Amino acid sequence: MSRGYYHFFTAICALTQNNIEKTVAFSTSSQLGLRITTIGINQPHLAFLHICTHVFFKVILFVCSGSIIHSLNDEQDIWKTGLFKTLPLTFSSLIIGSLALTGMPFLTGFYSKDLIIETTNTSYTNVWALSITFIATSLTSVYSMQIISFALIGQPHFPTLININENIPSLINPIKHLIVDSIFAGFLLTNSIAPASSPQTTIAPHLKLAALGVNILGLLLAIELSSITNNLTIKHPLQIFNFSNILGFYSITIHCITPHSSLSISQNLASLLLSNLTRKVHTKNNFTNPNHSLRYYKYSKRPI
Repeated sequence: MSRGYYHFFTAICALTQNNIEKTVAFSTSSQLGLRITTIGINQPHLAFLHICTHVFFKVILFVCSGSIIHSLNDEQDIWKTGLFKTLPLTFSSLIIGSLALTGMPFLTGFYSKDLIIETTNTSYTNVWALSITFIATSLTSVYSMQIISFALIGQPHFPTLININENIPSLINPIKHLIVDSIFAGFLLTNSIAPASSPQTTIAPHLKLAALGVNILGLLLAIELSSITNNLTIKHPLQIFNFSNILGFYSITIHCITPHSSLSISQNLASLLLSNLTRKVHTKNNFTNPNHSLRYYKYSKRPI
């Protein structure tokens, strides 16, 4: 159970990051949780296969992240990028690596991730652990699409004076090799290494399509979240919002009585204190200056 929680928790951490490098790092931790879950269901050879396939597309994700950060003068915020036209090779390779990470069919990550999901479905694990694994797998598709939509397809927000150039042989050549590996490495590994145990020959259709369905569900959720993020306005606001925004249908009389009464009491209290203070000061002056009081008494007693 705790193994599935680790996979789920790190996937949520990857969703909350705006730093492209941290998102890729948390995705590595999430895939580590998936491998630990695979070992927990007594399938260590599948975990090792996922390690071997995970190397290729994760390396290309880190290389593309480094290319983006280097091109933007150490800017790592995915909201300030948008490099669809300026870095075409990096854009293409990052899409391939992200799709391989989600387990898209016939890419490198599919050959190990699909087997892990199928084995988890047919193993003697509880429903809660299986559900947590499925949710974490769908969240993998969500943060992969988040990287693609925000870092590449979104509007550029970087300064116009930045000189973006990816025509560097030491950068382009490894990316080209890793693209080929991310597409064909899983097929070559699964067909060149004999399985450690006899594979299951028959499986129910809904269990076979579970991995693909989880990935599609995650992609649809990512698209919906992206559209909601880009369009934060509510088209048809409900009347229930009035209760939190404009005090609903609160009576104007009741609404005005409370501040009016408190302000009136404050004004009267301030006036009373000011008058008492003035009276005390006047009395004190009379006692401290007796000639003034005597002169006032003489003039008041003079006959007319």
